[in-house]
Amino acid sequence: MDYTLREVYGKYEVPKDAIRVARLLGFDEEILKLAEKYLN
Repeated sequence: MDYTLREVYGKYEVPKDAIRVARLLGFDEEILKLAEKYLN
């Protein structure tokens, strides 16, 4: 797994594992759910 951080601009796809990794790192669940809603 590549843990390189890259800024995403425009309509580029966010890596599918980004939300999963953030969840594993303990990010706030409310923020993660908002991000998932925005990405879908």
